[in-house]
Amino acid sequence: MSQEDAATVRRAYAVWNESGPAAVVEQFWAEDAVYREGPGWPDAGVYRGRAAALERMQSLVELVGPIEVRVDDLIDLGDGRLIACVRMLGESATSDTPYTQTFAVVHRLRDGLVVEADYYLDRADALEAVGLRE
Repeated sequence: MSQEDAATVRRAYAVWNESGPAAVVEQFWAEDAVYREGPGWPDAGVYRGRAAALERMQSLVELVGPIEVRVDDLIDLGDGRLIACVRMLGESATSDTPYTQTFAVVHRLRDGLVVEADYYLDRADALEAVGLRE
């Protein structure tokens, strides 16, 4: 993984916290990006293009309420991809109860922009999807 790609991914999550999903998609996603959700993701789907990816991100925020994301770890896959192990912190959309949820995203960047993002419910699922184990 290039240091630039790692810095880009970290910055994208920081921008999410500062400005939300629209700013992330505008600044960090390629026009032809593909957003995929792995097994177990609520109403999992594949979303092609920035507009579709943004629509999905916004629907998830509507479902769970405002969230903060923190990158716990970045794993270099050695083939131009990296896995971001992420912690999501928020309050339920239906109550004031805070929650923490982890997930992992396999990112592939081109020219400093996300072109593929595969979302998994946890680190182990993401590793398994790319042929690795904990």
